[in-house]
This record gives sequence, structure tokens and C-alpha cells, in this order.
Amino acid sequence: MFFVFCFVSGCTDNQKIVAAGGAADNGHEVLSYENFSVTVINASEMPKAGDFVREHQNVLRGGPLFVSGNVSGHDINIVRVWFFNDSITFYDVPVGSDGLFSINFSPEWTDLLPDNLSTVILIEYPVSQKGFSFEKDPVSGNVTGAGEKISRNLVDKINGGRYSPLSLTDFFEDGIKSYGNLCRVYILSGVDNRIWLDPVEITGSKTAVVSGITDLPLGANLSITFLTVSSHPTPRIYNFSHEIADGNAVVVRGEDGINSFSGTVDISLLNSGKYIVSVDSADGQFNANAATSTTVLNLRENTSEENSFIDTDALSLPKLVANESIKPEIPDGYEIQIVPPGNSTLNSDLEYGWIMDFGADGIVRVYDSSGIQVRSLYYSNEVRLIQVPNGASVDHGSCGNVTLIKLNGEVILTKIDRMNQQNH
Repeated sequence: MFFVFCFVSGCTDNQKIVAAGGAADNGHEVLSYENFSVTVINASEMPKAGDFVREHQNVLRGGPLFVSGNVSGHDINIVRVWFFNDSITFYDVPVGSDGLFSINFSPEWTDLLPDNLSTVILIEYPVSQKGFSFEKDPVSGNVTGAGEKISRNLVDKINGGRYSPLSLTDFFEDGIKSYGNLCRVYILSGVDNRIWLDPVEITGSKTAVVSGITDLPLGANLSITFLTVSSHPTPRIYNFSHEIADGNAVVVRGEDGINSFSGTVDISLLNSGKYIVSVDSADGQFNANAATSTTVLNLRENTSEENSFIDTDALSLPKLVANESIKPEIPDGYEIQIVPPGNSTLNSDLEYGWIMDFGADGIVRVYDSSGIQVRSLYYSNEVRLIQVPNGASVDHGSCGNVTLIKLNGEVILTKIDRMNQQNH
């Protein structure tokens, strides 16, 4: 283990921020729920080229913040940790022989964190072997760009002093990626209390139990929200209960004297799909929140097709050959993507000429251009969203409850609706 103190212009007190290379010391190992004062950010995996990695992180004010990472398997000796709030600073953090690095922020530092998402930590990984993308002049305090790929305009925006930390993050991310490096972003929010969530327990298709522990006082009220990750463009009159569900809980005394909570949420009306589950303090005098993700699987009752007119004579479709042995799945992506032939990598990627048949049983059967079933998807919020290629046109209604998406005069996706989606 060895330590270096940050040395760049504008850095805060050296006693408050320490960078370390190598395996984490004992302070990093205190990760149990009982130690409410510790906040840990673990960048255990390096991002990949093209990744857009941003995470929101609550940090308990007045407690230490440990940021650690792992670059083992890569020829990296130093990572650069940029910090944006009302100024721009960076810390060069050495990487140990085991590929680990860490930087520690003291309780005095976290005590000053605002709660308005105006503080950002950006970790830059110099994978290009050309060094880091930006430098900071120790005399003027201005940021300078390295190499010709980082434009003068971008550097001028960074030094203009008129952009928020989140906008600065956008500029830095553009420059870092254009230089060939990778980065990971953490948007910090200072909080005075903490909430830890257990895995969400879903019982059947009717209710979900959201529980956890907290350092909020006994009797504190909590609000619980399920929100789809794939919000659908909706008509003026729409029942949002298919995408949002709410509940509440109250903090009680749990095991070993640790305060806990448990709340039940009615999810019977939610569509299937991926959801963000958030828990927030509902009392104005407290500031605490936490979020996790879960998958809801609600099979719709088999609905009648009487009111779903399909003009089959107007459609140029092959005979559809169903394969009931294909088990339905939740889409991998947040929406359906229409891709050229041979470019389908996720079950939510549908190739040109394919057909989506929204069955009255709540199953979306996907057929290739020859009419052979290739996939089966649950009716979910994700399948309601379709990313249309640039230049494509949408024909809805000329063939009944059918949507035709065309590109350059050719139908690239046929969407048959036998379940009257407007009611779901």
C-alpha cells in the first residue's frame, strides 16, 4: 500500500482526500449495514468502448466516502479522478500491482455535499496509452485539451465558467471518448439518512413487498414507487396505473436494534416489464432515498378479438407458422429496435421484414419475413416502444388494427394488434 496526496491547483485540504494504490485497507472492509456512516462506490468493472455509464449515488454527509476500482488485465498504472462542483479539480490515483485503486473522502468533505445533484465524480481510464485527455494549468487554473481531437471550442466551454457540473460532465465525456479513453461518472447527492433495500419480493402478479433497513427514526414515513423504465408516449386520457404503482411503509424496530421497514404495493395493474423501485422519506424533515430494479410479470387475461379488426386481404403476409415451444421472454432492451438483416443481437432487435403479432393472450409472437416464428415476448412496456429508423414512415389504420413501418417504400415491420392495446 502506498499513498499520494492530490497536488493539482484548487485541490481541497490534503488531509481530507487520500488516493491509494493496491488492495483496500481495513477502512474499506467496513461495509456492513451496521456501519451507517460509510458510503462506498465500487467501480469494480471498467466500462467498455461506447458505454454511457452514469450512476446516481447518495452519500451520507458527515461520514467517509470510499471510491475504489479494478483495472486488472489492463496496462494502466494511474487513473485520473475528476471532480466537478463549483470548480474543476483532479486527482491522479496510482494503481497497485493487483490492479486495484482507491480514493478516500473524509467526513469533513462529505459534510459539505449539497443534495441537488451538483457534484460529480468522473473516473478517467487512459486506455489509449496516449495519457489523459485533459490537463489543468497549475498557474492559470484553466483546463487544456490534449491532442488535436479535443476541439478548442470544447475547451473554451469548459473554461467559460457558465456551465453546470452536469454540463461539464458532458463536455469532458465527449473529449475523453474522442481521445480514445474511457470514463465512468457518479453524480453525488448529499443525504442525512440512509436506506438499504432488500431484493424486491413479488408474490404472484398481485403484490410486491419492498423492505430494507435504515437509520431513519422509528415512526418515519416512507413512500414506495414502481416506475417503468420504458415510459410510453400516451394519449391525453390514459390510465397510468399500467406503468406506475405506489405504496408506503413506516420505520419500525428491527432485529439487533436496527430500524427496518416493509411495505406492500399493489402491482396487479402494472404491465409486464422492467421497473425502477424507489423508496423515499415522506416526512419533510428527513432526506433519504434509495432505488433498485426488478422485473414484473403480469400475464393478461385472454381478451376477445371481436373489436380488433385485421384486414388480412389488404396485407401481403406469408402464412404465419407459430411455434408454441418457444417460451416468452421479457425484452432485453428498453424498446424494440428495427435493424437490418443479420444485425439482431438482443431479443428486442427485430430485423427488416419481421412481423409482431400481439395476441389476445398477452403474448407477442415474432415471425421472420418468411412467416416462421423466431421469438416470443411478453406484452410489456418495452414492446410498446418501437424505435423507427430515420426516414421511415408509419401507416396505422389502413389495414385495421395493423401498423406498417416502411422505409424506402418497403415494409420493414408489421405490427398486428389483436389485443386492443389502447386499453392496456
